[in-house]
Amino acid sequence: MVHRFITIWNKTNLIKRISIGIGIGVLLAIIFPQAQAIGLLG
Repeated sequence: MVHRFITIWNKTNLIKRISIGIGIGVLLAIIFPQAQAIGLLG
């Protein structure tokens, strides 16, 4: 399953990957606003 996810991720357009990463970051910031580990990531 992980191999399949990595294969799909590598085939995805770079712009889409960046957008997905930003979306995940926003969700994590909303869900865990005081988490220090997330704060270190930017």
